[in-house]
Amino acid sequence: MTPEERSDLASLHALSLLEGEQATFAAWLEATDPTFAEEVAAISQSMGVMAEAVAPVQPSDLLRERVLSLAKGSTPMPAPRTKPAWGGWAAAALLAVSA
Repeated sequence: MTPEERSDLASLHALSLLEGEQATFAAWLEATDPTFAEEVAAISQSMGVMAEAVAPVQPSDLLRERVLSLAKGSTPMPAPRTKPAWGGWAAAALLAVSA
């Protein structure tokens, strides 16, 4: 995994945006790799600070109605399923650690 992919994984994990195999791998990596865990913690802290720094905004009624009308006419499409390139390595690492 490249440093950029690792950083992306940490960001997505910190924001709880991962599912399935990716979420499992990121949780394992966070539990076993102090550097990865520190990056996840730093991202989580930064997101918390940013969330507190911005005042909530109430959308106008017109905007709300436009968004809802667009949503009514659309059919939700499932996200494409992609197999992470590191999935096999994650399984191998889990087997190596559990042995």
